[in-house]
Amino acid sequence: MLKFESFGYKWLAFELNTLLYRLEPKVEKWQKGRENYPLPKESGQVSIESLVDSVPKMKIWESALRALMGMSSTSKVEKEVTEDSSRLIWLVDFDKLEFQAKEQKTTKKGGWTAGRDINWSKLLSGDILSLTNQDKRFVSHIKYDSWKGHTIDLEKALPELLGHPLLFLAKNPDVAVDFSETKPILIAKEVKEGYEVAFSPKIKHDQAVQVAKETPTRFKLLRVTPDIAKIAKALNGKELLVPHEGKEQLQQALGGLINFVPIQSALDTEGVLVPSVEADARPCVHLLPVGEGIHVEILVRPFPDSAPYFKAGKGEAVVFAEINHEQFKTKRDLQLEKDAKKELLEGLEILQNITPQKGTYQLQDAGECLDLLLQMQPFLDNQSIILEWPKGEKYRLSGEVGFDQFRMDIGQKQDWFSVDGELRVNENMVFDMKKLLEWLEKNKGGFIEVSPGQFLKLKKDFLHKLREISGVLMPQRDGTFQMHPLALPVMEGFTEALVNSEIHEKYYESLDRLKKAFNTTFEVPKNFKATLREYQKEGFDWLSRCAMWGVGACLADDMGLGKTVQALALVQNRATEGATLVVAPASVCRNWDVEIQKFTPDLNPILFGEGDRTAMIEQAGANDIVIVTYDLMAREGDLLAQKQFTTIILDEAQAIKNRHTKRSDVAMQLQGDFKIVMSGTPIENHLGELWNLFQFANPGLLGSIEFFNERFAGPIERNRDELRSEQLRNLVQPFILRRRKDEVLKELPAKTEIVLTVELTDKERAFYEALRRSVLENLESKMTEGGNEGQKQLQILAEIMRLRRAACHPQLVDDKSGFDVSSKQQLFADIVDELLENGHKALVFSQFVGHLTILRKYLDKKGIPYQYLDGKTPLPKRQKSIQAFQNGEGALFLISLKAGGVGLNLTEADYVLHMDPWWNPA
Repeated sequence: MLKFESFGYKWLAFELNTLLYRLEPKVEKWQKGRENYPLPKESGQVSIESLVDSVPKMKIWESALRALMGMSSTSKVEKEVTEDSSRLIWLVDFDKLEFQAKEQKTTKKGGWTAGRDINWSKLLSGDILSLTNQDKRFVSHIKYDSWKGHTIDLEKALPELLGHPLLFLAKNPDVAVDFSETKPILIAKEVKEGYEVAFSPKIKHDQAVQVAKETPTRFKLLRVTPDIAKIAKALNGKELLVPHEGKEQLQQALGGLINFVPIQSALDTEGVLVPSVEADARPCVHLLPVGEGIHVEILVRPFPDSAPYFKAGKGEAVVFAEINHEQFKTKRDLQLEKDAKKELLEGLEILQNITPQKGTYQLQDAGECLDLLLQMQPFLDNQSIILEWPKGEKYRLSGEVGFDQFRMDIGQKQDWFSVDGELRVNENMVFDMKKLLEWLEKNKGGFIEVSPGQFLKLKKDFLHKLREISGVLMPQRDGTFQMHPLALPVMEGFTEALVNSEIHEKYYESLDRLKKAFNTTFEVPKNFKATLREYQKEGFDWLSRCAMWGVGACLADDMGLGKTVQALALVQNRATEGATLVVAPASVCRNWDVEIQKFTPDLNPILFGEGDRTAMIEQAGANDIVIVTYDLMAREGDLLAQKQFTTIILDEAQAIKNRHTKRSDVAMQLQGDFKIVMSGTPIENHLGELWNLFQFANPGLLGSIEFFNERFAGPIERNRDELRSEQLRNLVQPFILRRRKDEVLKELPAKTEIVLTVELTDKERAFYEALRRSVLENLESKMTEGGNEGQKQLQILAEIMRLRRAACHPQLVDDKSGFDVSSKQQLFADIVDELLENGHKALVFSQFVGHLTILRKYLDKKGIPYQYLDGKTPLPKRQKSIQAFQNGEGALFLISLKAGGVGLNLTEADYVLHMDPWWNPA
């Protein structure tokens, strides 16, 4: 009987058995029909029929196993060592095995451009300077043929991309790709029908290199050696099902295959004559650099210092592998692996807030990776985990440092404080404060690289406080820092935590003055004729404490919360010390006059502008409040700057937000013991305005404009730097009091009325005066003409209405008057800007449809959304507009008084603007 083993060449036996495995179904079919298709027999030759008859009949699984048992050669794969890359990136599509090179350049913001495509010819020319050695090795496998064009030898080229740091998805160029190598694992798992044998991942026997997709961003290179290809060919690319009766033969087959491929098996392997080792159930933490971040995967490595790797508690228990050219086996404890992984994850706080993507945790930067290392340190110390890096030098932590290792010196330098410090890790490792803060600028994670790959961790409380004070420290040429005395609220928390320090007594004196001011209780003057609401009393107290401390204050309450009455309560307390100056828009000045007479009748309001201005300023003293418009302040700056006022109040202080204007220049020259800036606009959102207002209230606190732009405005506005935003917030917060209307809504009455007086410009006044004279002439001529009394009264009302319209806007009586914007329209624009910036909604009423039309043109030009309603609006459209406003469509609702008198339910608005009074006060 012919036996294939008898040839003595196992490779031939393997090939013949494989052939038989493939032919058996066809042979069986042929046997059934051979009577109808007899084959000729020749003397001295063996027919296929006799050959088949001479072979022992085997099942498919038997022939496959026999083929697998016939293998004996060994193979070895060397892993390519890769190098880091510069900024030539590759867009890869591993599904189609397509690659596109792109050359990127850095942007001004420190990022990268989208990049330009580099074709194969350009890559081969050698003109691309950004090609790294790794790129060059990959490109070397690109060939050009005049018939076929450019082709690439994937079998040689793909391994060159292993570990390449700049691979990105072709379909999503912002997503980085991890490309590494793995060996196919032959898995024999027990199923209901017996045992199932298959490769993981699946491979094709006719491709020497293959790419397997593990996750959307992780791909594995599989090298299919000739030996592995033979195994795959024997399996026919499918799962081989071996019945329970073939268990012994399967064991023998697997015992022979451990020379070629790692094996996981569910079988008892006592009969396989290879050494056994105890399985390592400890979690093996893989750190994989991907783009700018780090991917973390927790696996197990059952064999010491050698692949293969498995997911904890997953897969089969029995594993075979080749280690240093010698075969070993081990038996995993799957439950122990699960328990060890669970214990590790419970101790890694940084991973608890990250949802793994198919078992992989994605950390965004090296700082988070170092945090992970710090949290893993206890596990590394007791050797309960294994830590592995794919390449390069590993990060090393030299420990944690904090306030105990830091020393600070604070001295006096004229009106400022000088600040210096050092971090002493040990006798051989000392860092000055300048170096320390420079490191913090570059590394947001609180780690300091003291030498290549070696890091120090700053303790959380120390890091947090250090970042806070870095915003108030201004660097000097000698390497030290300077601090404004008003930055004490920020610095106090840091100095309290210091163990080693030398601090000037002036620092503590300033700190005592601050604490004394904010621990003092103030009483509203008895002769103040108003009852302050609770939040207004808090505002009065806060202003009084700022005055006692000796710092400027910014009262930034929402419009309508009574900033004026809070300020007047303070002025009443300070009036006996000297004169007060109030600078306000022209439309608000008369309101100050009315409020002073109403709430502080003991004080003397002086509207600056009429009479002898010099005498008015020189003679102003205790209990006097000088009220001046911004325009007049700019014109009379020299006169006002000569006077030392007890209190200076800038109302609607955004009027000096532009530091390049004369208003701003004059305001900076005003002299006052206590300065208040008032604005309902959230000034902390406008950095240029913020700097200028603080330059008036607390000069120097925010540094020079150049320092401010470099330290705060630039990083916040360009890069949305959260650290700088927090530092700036901490620096200005003690000097700003801001309450929104919705925060104190419960304390407000049903309605708050604010009357704003509009001052006409000289041109408008001349127009109005000419119109008034014309009206008088018309009435006089009508009266002399005679007629009944009723007609005369109607004529008078009509002429008065013309004057009222002219006061709103000259175009309402003469569309050729030449006035594009009226004073009332300008005030409307200012109010609308403030309301919108504070998130409010308003109803805008006018009895003149023409006036509303002018306002609509302004809103359309500015792109401000609104709803509109007048007497001509159809009923369906009217209801649709009402519903739209209630649903949040539009911040303003323009309504004619006559059309809006009935049938409106507009609860979304919290402000009402009356552009002109109605005849009926109701």
